[in-house]
Amino acid sequence: MLRYLSASRLKCWQSCRRQFYYRYVERIETPTAPALFVGQAVHELLRLLNWKRWKDEPYDEEWLRGELDRYWEREAPVARVAWKDDADEEKCRGQ
Repeated sequence: MLRYLSASRLKCWQSCRRQFYYRYVERIETPTAPALFVGQAVHELLRLLNWKRWKDEPYDEEWLRGELDRYWEREAPVARVAWKDDADEEKCRGQ
């Protein structure tokens, strides 16, 4: 626990020692927030899109939507996203 010291760990310790204990000592994982997961998906799509543009490969909206769907199906179960309900997930996916 003390081998790695970062600003975020120090801030966590300073603001709430119980939270620090649960996060860094007990290593209790919390579910991913929906906004964070959507942001990660957008970053992945931008990475893929820029790679295509850099290599002068064709792309379109259909390809981009397919990549989003593949990312979502692969990563959503692993990330354990805290969706409110199925409608919330579909709403975020449609954005």
